[in-house]
Amino acid sequence: MCAAVSAQEMLQAAIQTKVVPNQEYLLQGSVLDSAKDVLIHRLRGLADNVDEQVETFHDRERVLTLGPAGGQSLTLYVRQAVDHPDVPWTMRYIGQPEVGDKSRPTVLRNSIDVGCTPNVLEFLSEMGFKQEYEYMSKGFMFRKGRMKILVYKIYKGPELARERC
Repeated sequence: MCAAVSAQEMLQAAIQTKVVPNQEYLLQGSVLDSAKDVLIHRLRGLADNVDEQVETFHDRERVLTLGPAGGQSLTLYVRQAVDHPDVPWTMRYIGQPEVGDKSRPTVLRNSIDVGCTPNVLEFLSEMGFKQEYEYMSKGFMFRKGRMKILVYKIYKGPELARERC
């Protein structure tokens, strides 16, 4: 009961401050391996869970499209937690970037995340979706309020093939 009230209060606060739950601001960049430890240390100090162990993740993501090759197509992202096989898979839709405040170096876009079962790939295939590519991501997650910061590496190719075994 307490968790539902907390979630409802968070949603009300988001609506009052005009923060829409299905929108995200995206700021991305690249960090050299030599600077990674310093970045992790600083983010850990800023995060809500400063006294806890840094949260890690290891995910496999598949990118599927529906529509003509050169035209307007629908893209969905299906993510599976490799390190937690009991956690539901996630299907994600990400909208086109919106024109926002040009003084901010972020991208604003709609996003919808839905928990689903592992047979989502078969379901999407039956609907006509084709897998474009897949990759693995492994890294760290930091939270500050509603903000989530991910620091990770992407693996594709031989590293992905080893994970399948």
